[in-house]
Amino acid sequence: MCEWGTYKTVKLCKPKEFSKRTEIPVDACIADIIQALNNAGIGTEASCCGHNRGLGTIMLSDDRELLIASDFNTARKIEKWFYKKRIKEQKDSIKKF
Repeated sequence: MCEWGTYKTVKLCKPKEFSKRTEIPVDACIADIIQALNNAGIGTEASCCGHNRGLGTIMLSDDRELLIASDFNTARKIEKWFYKKRIKEQKDSIKKF
């Protein structure tokens, strides 16, 4: 992850509605991902790499959000937490019946 304030310019797939900008600065370490999404016609609204303080995020124009883990092991921990939480929610909902 890059330090806060380290940016790279990315060309957007469509201009921002409110500003008409066709290029934006994004965190340098995720700029290639942002550019690839925009090149594929997948609009991005906001992003942050997390700067080694938390998860990185990429908000897509269709309101979905991508999470970026700093490494493989962190991603597996998040995945494990998510599935444990999901299983608990399912068990709790079954108990209600």
